[in-house]
Amino acid sequence: MRYIFFTGLVVCFHLTQSCDVTDINCLRISYYKAVQSEAHTDTLISIITKLQHKNYIQSAYLAGLYALKAKHHSNPYQKIKYLQKANEDIKPIVILHPDDMEVRFIRLSYQYYVPRFLGFSAHLQDDTQAIARAIILCKFNYTDFGLVTNIIDFLKKSKLINTNELAKIEKAMAKYWTKI
Repeated sequence: MRYIFFTGLVVCFHLTQSCDVTDINCLRISYYKAVQSEAHTDTLISIITKLQHKNYIQSAYLAGLYALKAKHHSNPYQKIKYLQKANEDIKPIVILHPDDMEVRFIRLSYQYYVPRFLGFSAHLQDDTQAIARAIILCKFNYTDFGLVTNIIDFLKKSKLINTNELAKIEKAMAKYWTKI
């Protein structure tokens, strides 16, 4: 049993260490892995925190990672503290980059899962509308297609978006791909 745990820890450490978080696609993949792994979350926080010059996307992912710390933590008080940190850290990023759908999606994705009565879900509607607007206006490039697809899937599953907006998004995506 110890061997399996140690092997899993080494694999998780290796996956995170081999990732260059300055590569946005690698950062995205690592973030999705961190959703399922507390060790991966901690390692990724450590790596991003050590960066000398973080860009706003790396800072937004760092804020999202603090929300994931809340998910993985068992102490309710610590969960609240991590959520507060996530919200405090992402707020100025959203203010400076209100049209960036990736930043909005990071905040939306963790606020969606927080119980509403805690008061950490105040931006669900704003973020959903900003994301929908960005997709409809095709404010992304073709290399972000995987991200956009994941966002659309999330919006569908979460039912945060109505059928009219979803139809507009799907129409915009079809039109976008015929241009390429």
